Amino acid sequence: MTGMSSLAIVGLGVVFAPAASAATAEVPSAGVHATFTRSATQAADDYLYSFRNHNSQQCAVVRGTALNAPAVQTGCDRGFSDQLWKFLPNPDPTGSGTAYQIWNYNSGQCLVVRGTASDAPAVQTGCNANYADQLYAIYENAAGEHYLRNINSNMCLVVRGTAAGTPLLQTPCNPTAYVDQQWEFV
Repeated sequence: MTGMSSLAIVGLGVVFAPAASAATAEVPSAGVHATFTRSATQAADDYLYSFRNHNSQQCAVVRGTALNAPAVQTGCDRGFSDQLWKFLPNPDPTGSGTAYQIWNYNSGQCLVVRGTASDAPAVQTGCNANYADQLYAIYENAAGEHYLRNINSNMCLVVRGTAAGTPLLQTPCNPTAYVDQQWEFV
């Protein structure tokens, strides 16, 4: 795609900036590639985010620090460190911009979906940017909702349902049709 805008999320504000032309594989034409940035004067904690599912209005959480602990949704409360995430920028190995590791503040581990199967669960594991299953491209559709596409599987994070404890999974991307693939950064 050409002429896309990048999205810079500074603190909790959103800023649009023109982006260079880039080829992006299998991304809806309405997608806007997102980037997280901070100014030199912002503290590291200024860019810890909770990410809330648009459908359920609940936030992603990993309870505890165990390797392979599942990511689920729960009521949002930024007072709990297991709901705080940092988006660590890395080059997208497909060459289409920036990809992010999603690092949990409580456990110090990263969100991963192993494999390419639909409905595979998101869990936490030790961070290693060399593994594409830990990297996510973040896009904003024309309506302003964000979706997170796993670089390895080319599928999007989803939460099916609104109950607390429902797991985060990956499914084929269609954030315009499926509000359970839409996320807000809070």
